[in-house]
Amino acid sequence: MFTRFWIPLVVLVAAVLPPVSASSGFRASCHTCNLYEDTRLQLRCKTRGGDWIESELDLNNCFVYDNGQLKSAGDVAGYHSSCFNCQYDLLSGEMYCLCAPDDLHFSDAEIDLNNYIGNNDGFAHCLDGKYGSALHSCGDFNRP
Repeated sequence: MFTRFWIPLVVLVAAVLPPVSASSGFRASCHTCNLYEDTRLQLRCKTRGGDWIESELDLNNCFVYDNGQLKSAGDVAGYHSSCFNCQYDLLSGEMYCLCAPDDLHFSDAEIDLNNYIGNNDGFAHCLDGKYGSALHSCGDFNRP
C-alpha cells in the first residue's frame, strides 16, 4: 500500500518539474534577460543542481533567413545579413525581425524560439548543438 502511493506521486512530481536538459523548450527552465544587436540572446538558465547560470546565445548561429522565413540553420547559419530590428516577445517566446532579401523588398519574419532552443545544465543551445557562452551578469536582471 505504501508503494502504491509513493510511486505515482514521484512520477507526478517528475512530470511537472521543469527540465534542465532539453533539446528545445528553454522557457521552462530559463528566463530571458535581453535580446541585443538583433542576434544576442542573454538568458538566465537553471542547472541540474538548482543554481542559475547567466549565458548568452548568438542566434545568428541558430537561424537562417530563407525564402521569407526564419528557420533553424542546421549547417548554414546567419540571418543577420538579411534581417534587422529584431525584437523578442517575452509573453509569446517569439522573435520578430524585419528582413530584406534584397534592396527592394522588406518583409516581417518571426520564429518561436522555444521550439528551437534548449537548456543543458544551465547553458542555452540551438537544436544543432551550438552552445552559448557564460556571462558574468545579465545586467539589471535580478529575479531567478
